[in-house]
Amino acid sequence: MSYGDEDCGEETANIGLWTVIDNVNDRLANLERMLEDFVNNQTGHSSNDSPSTSSGGRTLSAPRDSQLVWRDLDYEGDSSFSAHLKDITQVIETGLKTSSDADSIADIAAVVATLRSVLNEKPSSFDTSAPLQNTVRDVVDYPELKDLTLPPMTTVLSLLRYAKTHPLKYLNDVPNLTLPYLTSLCQKVYFPAEEFTIATFITVHVCLLNLFRELCQSELRDLDLSGAERDRIVAICLKNAEAAIRNLRLYMQPTYENIEALVQGSTLAMDLSQASLAWTLITSAGRMALDAGYHRLPPYSVAPEATEKRRLFWFLYCVERGMALNLGRTPSMPDYDILTDRPKFPEEVHGVWGAMFNSWFDFAKVQGDIYDQLYSAQGQKQSVEVKAELARKLAARLQEVQKSFTFDDDQLADEPFGSFLKEGLLSIEIVQYSTLCLVYRMIPPAPSATATPVHPLKFCDEAIETARKALNTHNRAWSILHTRSKEEWRMFIHWTLLWCPFIPYIVLVGTVIADRNVDDLRLLEKCVDTLHSAAQLSASVSKLYRACRIFYQIAKTYMSRPAESRPPVPDARASAIVPSNTSPQAQYTTTYAPDPASDIDLPDFPLSQEDWNGMLDEWDLGLGAENAREMSAYFEQYLSGSNAGGGRSEYILPGHMPGSMP
Repeated sequence: MSYGDEDCGEETANIGLWTVIDNVNDRLANLERMLEDFVNNQTGHSSNDSPSTSSGGRTLSAPRDSQLVWRDLDYEGDSSFSAHLKDITQVIETGLKTSSDADSIADIAAVVATLRSVLNEKPSSFDTSAPLQNTVRDVVDYPELKDLTLPPMTTVLSLLRYAKTHPLKYLNDVPNLTLPYLTSLCQKVYFPAEEFTIATFITVHVCLLNLFRELCQSELRDLDLSGAERDRIVAICLKNAEAAIRNLRLYMQPTYENIEALVQGSTLAMDLSQASLAWTLITSAGRMALDAGYHRLPPYSVAPEATEKRRLFWFLYCVERGMALNLGRTPSMPDYDILTDRPKFPEEVHGVWGAMFNSWFDFAKVQGDIYDQLYSAQGQKQSVEVKAELARKLAARLQEVQKSFTFDDDQLADEPFGSFLKEGLLSIEIVQYSTLCLVYRMIPPAPSATATPVHPLKFCDEAIETARKALNTHNRAWSILHTRSKEEWRMFIHWTLLWCPFIPYIVLVGTVIADRNVDDLRLLEKCVDTLHSAAQLSASVSKLYRACRIFYQIAKTYMSRPAESRPPVPDARASAIVPSNTSPQAQYTTTYAPDPASDIDLPDFPLSQEDWNGMLDEWDLGLGAENAREMSAYFEQYLSGSNAGGGRSEYILPGHMPGSMP
């Protein structure tokens, strides 16, 4: 090598060295800026953590969500092409091991090895060990929540300590939620050693809201807490939870904490009668659970440490199935793609609460099948005969599930909250009767013995009997709970009538009009009376109460007319407005002409625009455009009992169900 070449090489080496030094300096400068930001943030925390002199609570800095640019998912799955290639590669490798042709084995084995390395290769951009250039910031701030007041820390700590020795009912109602887990989340919010996520913030406030709200008078005395103080804490939790839920980002990592928060947020939204928001949250949780691989978890015998994930997944499954049937939506987690075993009894769930939880899985499965077979777009296209046959089979399955919810007094006596369990079983009974009534709705009534046309509001005998059982059970629950606080009755209604289609009431309205049944009219009146007290405490129950009261008035009006008196014939031009499939605002008109073969014509006053506007104002059924015209079409076809599977039912809103969910 010449002297010039050596000099050139040395110069190149020096340039490379200076480049490395510059890179190190840049990184040190970046590190210095990060430390400054960290110190500033810590200073902000110390000032925000001080108690608020105006409210007695604590304020918090904005929570964050760690949003890594690239990360390894717990479960991501393969594309179909990759999966088939791996399958074929494995077969070829197996064949090579048993082949006796040594000459060709080496070449093929080399190719197969190369192919396998390609299949297992991770894209270079996913290399988390390499520094990323010009990446987005790895945290997302929530400034909207920055100055919210936290519930008083001393009161929250007292409640958590109290729960260690005095079991609280809410922690039994939600099987995937444990006191140690909730305590750890509260520690993150009240003593933040590091940034906590918005998911933590949501779960903490929804859980505290329910825990404080369900405290009875003796528990309030034990905690030295007045009713007014309890109500103030509940209001703080509700405000914070709502604010956080409405500021969730579109993308969240599929983690246990995030899934739990979305499920909790969904139940809160249903409690607040915000059905569309509840559905958005629960389906987001479902998609997250699929991304995290919760639908394909190993069994308890292999992975006992995955118990929390299994319980969360099946709780999510049950909530989504019930909500899907109530709102007429397609579930996001199909049964054919679920391999995760149900929580093992009694290792993972135990006692009567655990047995009820496992029976709830069976009920949720039937709920999903009811939607698929009877009320989905394909189900609605089937003939009346096919739907009636399917309905009878589904009804038989529901009746079998009902038996699994039967427990004797000795079993309940040994359980915590045994008296609450009895009331919970009443709630379950009402939900099951309502669901059974929804199934029987698809069976047309028997022909009249006198060969006269069947009344358009006549339902089959099975639906009528089931509806009576549902309302009698509801009224029996009222006789037990009416002496307690109005809040307890409101909660009972929220977890029963607002979580299932309240079809029994609709069925008996039609029966009163069709059969002029005085006993059924009294049942309706008693049911309306029971809703009145809770309507003053809840906007959602108030809407349900108004709807039931107006239906009762309609039925009573029919009953007050002489039998020989004929109602006025509606104008043939009277129409029901049904929303278009393509746009909630685009609508078309369907005209119903009077049936000349029927001796009964319904007046159009129950479906007049003014009546529906007053009755269904702000009614949220998730139809997209919330207006009275859509609501009138929604309810009208379910009032038509004898036309089950035909007639007016051909105008059923695609993908939507009957329901009382305001």
